[in-house]
Amino acid sequence: MHTRAWIIGLALLGMFAAPALANFQVSGTFLYEDLPIDINGFQSPHPSRPVRLVDVKVIDNTTQATLATGSTDLNGSFSFNVTDSQVRNVAILAVAQSSSIPNLDHYVTQWGSSQVHAYQGILVPSHNPSADIDMGTVTMRYRAGAEGFNLYDAALDAADFIASMEGGARPTGCRIRFTLDVSPDQAYYSGGVVYMGGNYGYDDTILLHEFGHFVQYAYGGFSDNPGGGHYVDDSAQDPRLSFGEGWPTFFSCGTRDWAGYLHPQVYMNSTGDSTTGVISFSYDVETYGGGESASCEVSITACLWDQVDGDMTGDNTPGVDDEPGYQMDRTFQESWDFTRDYLSQPPFSGTLTYEDYHDLWIASVASPQTAELLQIEQLNHGIQYVDDAYEDDDSHASPGTYYGFVEIGRGLRTHHTTWPAGDEDWMMFEGLAGCTYQAETSIMRDGADTYIEFQNSAGTVLIAHDNVAAPSPGSFNTFENLRSLVSYTTATTQNLYVRVRRSPNSPWGGISKYGNWDIVLRITSVPATYPNITASPGTFFVTLDQNTTLNRDLTIGNTGTQDTLIWDMNEGSEPIPWVTESLTSGSIPPSGSQVSVITFDATGLNVGTYRDTLHIPCNDPNSPIRLVTLIMTVEQAPQAVGDDLTQRVDLEPNIPNPFEGETSIRFALDKPAPATLSIFDVQGREVRRLTTGGREAGVHTVAWDGRDDAGRPLPSGVYLYSLTTPERTLTRKLVMTR
Repeated sequence: MHTRAWIIGLALLGMFAAPALANFQVSGTFLYEDLPIDINGFQSPHPSRPVRLVDVKVIDNTTQATLATGSTDLNGSFSFNVTDSQVRNVAILAVAQSSSIPNLDHYVTQWGSSQVHAYQGILVPSHNPSADIDMGTVTMRYRAGAEGFNLYDAALDAADFIASMEGGARPTGCRIRFTLDVSPDQAYYSGGVVYMGGNYGYDDTILLHEFGHFVQYAYGGFSDNPGGGHYVDDSAQDPRLSFGEGWPTFFSCGTRDWAGYLHPQVYMNSTGDSTTGVISFSYDVETYGGGESASCEVSITACLWDQVDGDMTGDNTPGVDDEPGYQMDRTFQESWDFTRDYLSQPPFSGTLTYEDYHDLWIASVASPQTAELLQIEQLNHGIQYVDDAYEDDDSHASPGTYYGFVEIGRGLRTHHTTWPAGDEDWMMFEGLAGCTYQAETSIMRDGADTYIEFQNSAGTVLIAHDNVAAPSPGSFNTFENLRSLVSYTTATTQNLYVRVRRSPNSPWGGISKYGNWDIVLRITSVPATYPNITASPGTFFVTLDQNTTLNRDLTIGNTGTQDTLIWDMNEGSEPIPWVTESLTSGSIPPSGSQVSVITFDATGLNVGTYRDTLHIPCNDPNSPIRLVTLIMTVEQAPQAVGDDLTQRVDLEPNIPNPFEGETSIRFALDKPAPATLSIFDVQGREVRRLTTGGREAGVHTVAWDGRDDAGRPLPSGVYLYSLTTPERTLTRKLVMTR
C-alpha cells in the first residue's frame, strides 16, 4: 500500500515539474546603411534602407539550433510566433536568403564556403519562453555586416526587374559570394555565381552588371562573350566581348532606373572607401567621352541606353530627352522582348555582336526607327554602319578620287567604313619612279580587320599585307594589331591602286562583317635626284613697335642633286595684311637658293601677338607644301622725349630666350646719341656687331639671326649682348639652341 502510494506520488510530482510549452512572439525591423552613388562616388548622407524579404531566424545561441524562421517584409519588419519550452539564450538573426518567399532563391554566402551571410540583431540571455521579444529597429552599418545585405537587396531589385517583364516570374539559380577580405579583390560571374571581392560590397552597379551576365545565360544564352580581361574604354577589343560586357551594364542602368534610384546612368567602381570622391573610376553612359565604336563596351552600353532613355529617366536631366531631334524613347520592355525573341535564338545565340542587335532590330522590330537608331549610333557613339564619304570607290575601275603627289607628300589621311558587308575601298595615286610609298590602316573600330593590296593599272597585285601582329586578348587596344601596313617602291612613274578590303583571314570569321578605319598614304623615301626644298628660317619671331616695319630674309634652297625646284609662295586661304613678300615664285637649280624679303608691318595694328603661315607649294615630292610660321609681337610705340619711358638708357631681355632661329633685342635711349649693340661669346670676343652710329631718342628693336659678321651660323650656347653709349654700357645674357 505504501509502495503504490509512493509511485503515484512520484508520477504526480513528475507531471507537475515538466515545463509547459509556450508561444512567444518576436518582432522588429532590420535596416541597413546605404551608400548612394553618383558620378563622384559614394555620397553623404547615408540613409537607412529596409532589409527586404530575407529570412529571420530565432536560434538557441548556445547550441545554434533554430527555434523558428520568419521573414522580413518590404519595410524590413518581421513578426512571428516561436514555440519553446526552455529558458535559454535566444538570438535573432537576419540571414541573406529567403526560404519562405515564392520564386526568390538568390542568396549571399561567404566567398570560400556555403555559409550564408547573417547578422545578429539581438541577444536575449536567459529568455523566459513565455515572454515576447520586441527587438526594435536594428541598423546594420558599413563595414560592420551590412555589405552582404546590400548585395542581396541590389540582386532583389534585379530579380524583380526581370519579373516585371516576365509576367511576375523572378529568375532562379543565381548565387552571390562575398568576402570582406580585400583579397581576392575582384568581381566576376561564373557558372551561376556572382563573386564580389572585399571592396565591392556597396558597388551596386558592379553587382548588377555581374547579375546581368547571369541573366544573359539564364534567358537563352544571348552572349558570345569570350571572357578574359577587358577595359571599359577600350575601342579596339573583340566585338563579341564588347557586346557581352556592354549589355550587362545596360541591364544595370535599367534596373536602377526601374527601381527609382537617382543617377541610374552612372557606373562606379569604388576602392572600398565610403568617402565621397574616393573611387577607382566612374562614368556616365550619357556623357562618356572615352572610347567609341561597336568594339567598345561603354559605347554599346550608351547606345542601348540612348534607345530607352526618355524624358522620364531619373538621370541628371529629368524631364529632358538627351537625344534631341532623333529620340527613340523605346521601353526597356521592348528591348528585352526583342532580345528574348531574337538574340537568344539560333543562329544568333553563340555568335553575338552589336551588329546582330542592329541588323535584327531593323529587320524584325515594328517601327524600328532606323534613321533615329543610325543617328544615335553614329553621332553619339561613333558606331558607323553607314557609307563613308568616298563612295562609290568599290573597284579597280571605280577607284574614287585620284590623288597627286601633293596629297601623298603631305601624308594623306582618309576615313572609311566597311559598309555594307563585303564593301571594298579603292584609291589611285601617281607613283614617281624610285620613290617608296606606304599605305597604313589604323584606328580600327567596329570590329574592323583590313587587308591591303597595291596594284598596277593592269590589276596585277604588286604587294599585299594583312595584320601587323596577332591580337592578344585581354590587352588594351589589342585588336589594333589587325591594321595593315605595306610599302612599295615603283621602278617607273605610273598610277598605283590601293585596295582595302576585309581580311579573308579575320579572326572574327562570320561573327563580324563591318568596321571603320583610317588609311594614311605617304611617301617614305625619295631619291636624292628629286628637288628637295629648304626654307630658312622655318619660323620668324619678330617684335615691332606700333607703326613700324621690319625686313627679314627668307632663304629658299634646293638640296636635290639633279632636278630644278619649282616653287611659289602664297599666304594661305586669306591674305595676311601685315606681311609682304618681295619674291613669290622661282626656279632653283640643284644646290642653289633664292631670297625673298619678308616685310613685317605693324602700321595701324593693336598691341598684341599675331600669328600666321606662309605656304610654299613646290615640286618636292617629299614636301610638296613647305610651311613657314610667322609670329609678330606688336608693342606700344615709344613715347616722346621727355616722357618717363625715354628718360633712361635701357637694354631689355631678348625675346624669345632661349631662341632657335632668331631673337629680337630692344634698347632705349633718353636722347639722340651714338649707340653700339654687339654680340659677344663667353670668352668676351665680339662675334657680331648689330648696330653702330647715331640713334634717335626712343625705343629701338634689332634682330639677331644667330650668325657672325661673316654670315656663318654660330654654335648653340650662351652669348652676351651689350649696348654701349657715351653714358654707360649695359650687358645681358642670351641662349641660342639649334
